[in-house]
Amino acid sequence: MLGTERSAQIEARLAKDAYDTEAWQMLLAEAQNVGTEEQHRDAFDRFLEQFPTSGRHWALYVEFELRHGRTDLAEAIFARSLREVLSVDLWKSYLAYVQRNNEHGGNEGRQIVLKAFETALQYIGMDKDAGGIWSDYIAFIKAGETSSTYEEQQKMDATRRAYRRVIAIPVMNVEALWRDYDAFENGLSRMTAKKFLAEQSPIYMTARTAARELKQLSEPLQRGSLPCPPRWSDKEMSQLAAWRRYLDWEKSDPLKIEDAAARYARISFAYKQAMMVLRFYPEVWFQAASFALEHSRNEEAIQILKSAIDIMPHSFLVNFALAEIYEERKQVAEARALYEKFLDQLSDDIAKMNESMTAEIAAFEAQHQRGGNIDGGGGADMATSSTTDAFGETDGEEREEARRLRGYTLAAIVMMRFVRRAEGIKVARQVFSRTRKSPHITYHLFVASALMEYYCSKEAAIAGRVFELGLKSFSDPDYIREYLDYLIRTNDNNNARALFERTINMMPADRAQDVWRLFLDYTCDYEELTNAKEVEKRYLAAYPQGKQGSMILIIIINGY
Repeated sequence: MLGTERSAQIEARLAKDAYDTEAWQMLLAEAQNVGTEEQHRDAFDRFLEQFPTSGRHWALYVEFELRHGRTDLAEAIFARSLREVLSVDLWKSYLAYVQRNNEHGGNEGRQIVLKAFETALQYIGMDKDAGGIWSDYIAFIKAGETSSTYEEQQKMDATRRAYRRVIAIPVMNVEALWRDYDAFENGLSRMTAKKFLAEQSPIYMTARTAARELKQLSEPLQRGSLPCPPRWSDKEMSQLAAWRRYLDWEKSDPLKIEDAAARYARISFAYKQAMMVLRFYPEVWFQAASFALEHSRNEEAIQILKSAIDIMPHSFLVNFALAEIYEERKQVAEARALYEKFLDQLSDDIAKMNESMTAEIAAFEAQHQRGGNIDGGGGADMATSSTTDAFGETDGEEREEARRLRGYTLAAIVMMRFVRRAEGIKVARQVFSRTRKSPHITYHLFVASALMEYYCSKEAAIAGRVFELGLKSFSDPDYIREYLDYLIRTNDNNNARALFERTINMMPADRAQDVWRLFLDYTCDYEELTNAKEVEKRYLAAYPQGKQGSMILIIIINGY
């Protein structure tokens, strides 16, 4: 805490929204203006914990430490960030630091700088904006002093190799680098230059064409933006679409790379760039993992999905994808542990949301009581308006809770099905027996378990008992319709009619119409006309607004 009024306001904004990027920028500025060195350092640490892929801010953090003479901390920052953050700015900062430190180091210092350049190009050399690093690398090679013809030849060969590497990459300054390469070869020998340039020209032309296409594709990409959980705004959807176009372009192999490993490395690099910016978009991580799997990079795919789960522990997509890989590799224990952890996470989130809703409702009620005692113009109206707004928000939270309950149930169903495949029906029944007792499940778990018993273990009797068990907890018309539909499809006519008769009056009329229509359809299609007419009569009595000719005729016509 900086202790200023402005910093308190900033902290309040961050408490309300941990991804308020404007507030984070304000916090860094406030720490720079009024904070101590340690407070400024703490602000950087907090910022980069929230936005760990922002290469620009890692580079600023390094500059801050170097200004204060803390080279040890600057080097620690490089160690933490360089290999994880694909940032040209950060690598440029690192190379400048290495060159300064080895400026007077003789041949040993020169080798350290060359190694630093090679490392940088290994990690970031394919970036469209890495042309400046390539230019600096080539210039550094050219500047090397030689004391013999052999050393001069070595330097010439190293320079040629560097040029040939970069003119095959669609960096934004590839045309300028080609001109430099042309001048380099002609400066050595016009006779050999013609041959060498003719050999390399098709490679360069492909890279130049790709660079022009890449420039257009990259213009809408906000590479330097701070990644936040999506709210699915038009702007966010536009960004996602732009990244998809770029990734599709990379996967189309516009450079016509013959070497499979090099082609994989370039496309994988593109995915890594996308995951830095679209950090909270599960589909991007899933696609990157799928790409790795397609090329038999199973361990890499697993690591991608593990990282995604660390960032988005609530994502069904990445959790299920990783569990599927484990299952395919017969790593049953790992898959089971992943499912269990995911269910625990979802359960904790629902419990926290319920606590929050309870507290909010209590606060709303207390506010309403206070408002009811206020005399004067508009007091009662204001209290009523406030309460209406409050309960409107609560309704939204209740919808969110329902969504989360369905999500928890889905995870439980997927785990139950996995356990049946991996460990057998008996263990799957144990999972069902345990999860059905959770306060967070919906009726869908019972439907899934019953159908699993019927189709997988051929146990119609057990399936029926599961449906009956669910009926004790769920009198929801949707559940009853599922149960009735099952009985009809399995040709259990007597139990179908019995279920209908004992449940139809339990349901509110405004929600029971789907059950009525299902049973009426069934009787019209497969039972005697007298039975169908009787059900139609009861249906029209329950829904008199539906008297528009014979329902049976309508159903028959619709069937045809």
